[in-house]
Amino acid sequence: MMFWLLIGCILFTADRITKYLALVYFAQKDYVFNVFLEGTYLLNQGVTYSFLTPKNAMYFWALTFLICIVNACLLLYWFNFKNTYTIFSFGLFLINIGSVSNIIDRFVYRGVVDWIYIHYQEYSFAVFNFADIYISLGIILILYSYITNKKHA
Repeated sequence: MMFWLLIGCILFTADRITKYLALVYFAQKDYVFNVFLEGTYLLNQGVTYSFLTPKNAMYFWALTFLICIVNACLLLYWFNFKNTYTIFSFGLFLINIGSVSNIIDRFVYRGVVDWIYIHYQEYSFAVFNFADIYISLGIILILYSYITNKKHA
């Protein structure tokens, strides 16, 4: 359990600090790191990568409530696997860390602070944050564990 706590604290803190820095430095002016990567500020009221962006406050809070319910279920499910140290349990863990951080943003800022913008010429990807990366990587790890038929317990 100490392993999970240490990794979780590091990942969660990295996401929270970078979101704070985005609020402080990128809310007024974007920062170009290189031709592909830019630091910007976007308050995302949808889910990962701006998917399902709500049209009104009622939809936002309904979506937030649904996200909280799904996250609580995933967290309870993860507790069954937390001592296995498998790809599957680590995937669940990453999803939980990312979604908890994004849920905090929803209640504090009424949206999720996104700040990483990847683009090249006219091609661009959605603005996102570290928590979105954790969620995406967690989904990939869970899919990988199912595809390769790894034991989940």
